[in-house]
Amino acid sequence: MNEKDKWVDGIRIYCETLLEINKQILKLVAMDCIDSNGNMEKTFIDISQNIIRLIPCNISRNTCEVVLNTREGILDFISDLEFLKSDYEIMFSNNKETLYKIKFIRNKTEHIPHKLRARSSGSGNTSFSDIKFEFEEEKVKIDSKSIIKIVIELNNIFTKIISRLNTYRYSLDEKHHDHPYFKKYGELNFERFNTILNGDSLYDISKIIQEF
Repeated sequence: MNEKDKWVDGIRIYCETLLEINKQILKLVAMDCIDSNGNMEKTFIDISQNIIRLIPCNISRNTCEVVLNTREGILDFISDLEFLKSDYEIMFSNNKETLYKIKFIRNKTEHIPHKLRARSSGSGNTSFSDIKFEFEEEKVKIDSKSIIKIVIELNNIFTKIISRLNTYRYSLDEKHHDHPYFKKYGELNFERFNTILNGDSLYDISKIIQEF
């Protein structure tokens, strides 16, 4: 693989992270805020940390607004995957409020986790749950509905990435088409997750997962 095609191997960690996020969401949806309160808190935090790995951003000290960092993470491949910049900017613009909360939670859990406290949570027989975190005087309430919206948009972007990976795959000579790397990552189907996340059976599927 030449220097120009480093993105082909580089996207692996981001694909793995998005797979993990989708699995975490499917677990989260049907969690009970009473019986699984500790697991719910941990899952919200884990999802927050993973989303920031895929959406590099910072909270400005001057404006206290969340800002997309287009020079880090997967956005390092903007020159290779030309749709990344516009797709990420649109996704970021659509979800700034939620991303601020996610980045806030992620920052506190990285630097001073003992000061971040989950004060309340809610759930029910729907596809949505929520949890309130407090850090000193600041309170942040985040819900699974807002997170799912971001994950659906990420799945759409990564569907394009996998399509581009397969275009590259079949531009190679035939003996390389079935390399284990291409079979594993070229056959990822993030649209399948979106079918579940957008569907009426999301809660039932999550409930089944809880039971195994």
